[in-house]
Amino acid sequence: MRNRSGILLIAIGFMCLLFLIGCFRVYPKATLSQDISFVDRNEKIPISIGLYISPDSRGYSAHQFVKKDAGMSDDGYMFSTEIGPYVEPNALRSLGKIFRSVKVLEHDAFPLKENTGVNYLMTLEIDKRTFMDVGKFAFSKKRVNIYLQCRLHDAQGKVLLEKVFDSESWRRTGKGFLAAGLFGNYAREAAKNARKQAGDESLRIDLEALNSLLIEKKQELFKGQPGV
Repeated sequence: MRNRSGILLIAIGFMCLLFLIGCFRVYPKATLSQDISFVDRNEKIPISIGLYISPDSRGYSAHQFVKKDAGMSDDGYMFSTEIGPYVEPNALRSLGKIFRSVKVLEHDAFPLKENTGVNYLMTLEIDKRTFMDVGKFAFSKKRVNIYLQCRLHDAQGKVLLEKVFDSESWRRTGKGFLAAGLFGNYAREAAKNARKQAGDESLRIDLEALNSLLIEKKQELFKGQPGV
């Protein structure tokens, strides 16, 4: 009797899975760039700083389910844009423009240990308000807004600066008009690239804004440090 119940549950689960697969299609996942370009600054802050990004933020992806037929159908497509894995390499490049050196730390424990070689720690978190919007059609604007929570700590863990940056960016591709024709795969790839470009631009603006704020407040934030 138990075996029959188990087989029945497995069969029901399998049917549910088939139903869900039939209801939506997973589109190709968009990913950000690891080497976004950042502005060279005229001067650097002559200190070394640590960088920490939590595991949750490292693995963050934005998802959106879009109904077919301009929202008239219950069936639809699942879109995703992978953001988290690309924050660290780009933050290293960005902060490296204004600090003497930047070192990735695996933990944000305080006080900072002497062997880390840093007296300050920048923690970056992807805020849950981060979103993307692919629109209703293949040729719609692809919007991405990355909310980046930034905190600067001293060696004892005191928060010296806390700020959330956000910047909605968008891209559109005329190739989306081909989605209903013979070149549907090509159009979907172009739409994926538009999401990537919008995400790159949103992250770039956030990190550039962080750099500008750190430079503006450097004497207040790093008071007493040689050369500041």
